[in-house]
Amino acid sequence: MRTKFSLSFLLYILFIMTIIGCAQKPTTPEKAFNITKKAILKNDWDTYWHMLSQESKDKFNTQVIYMQKSFDKLSPKIKDRMLGSMNINRNRLMNLTGKSFFILTMKRKKTEQGDKEFYAKDLFKTCTIINTELKKNQAIINIEDEQGNHVAIPLKKEGNDWKLHLAVFYSF
Repeated sequence: MRTKFSLSFLLYILFIMTIIGCAQKPTTPEKAFNITKKAILKNDWDTYWHMLSQESKDKFNTQVIYMQKSFDKLSPKIKDRMLGSMNINRNRLMNLTGKSFFILTMKRKKTEQGDKEFYAKDLFKTCTIINTELKKNQAIINIEDEQGNHVAIPLKKEGNDWKLHLAVFYSF
């Protein structure tokens, strides 16, 4: 009897863990958006990075490599401005990866307009999904914040998961 109870309890725990694990999978564009929203609001930049499409990650990597290769060709004034805008030194710039650059950018609050929260965090605090446009393996989630600003967020399906496809915003 005790073995039967233990086996039943173990199966119940595995079932609950499976359900909880599936709840965090970005199996729909809306789930991907909500996972990303929670990550942004918690300053969980690793999860936000994980929710980017591979092409978006590749664009960040390409941007960092370009910055690193171009840095020594810049004038001292431009170098100082670039490093100052990221609040890093040359050594740190040369050791950045696409992911560390992305996270550094997300954490940065100081802007030329003064200190303020990261734009996405401000937007995600009050936004709601208006609708989702789905076309095969691509989607657009249209959101609106409390001021009535609308933003279209592109997503791309990779395997069984939906990822934010921010690559469309970068020319690199």
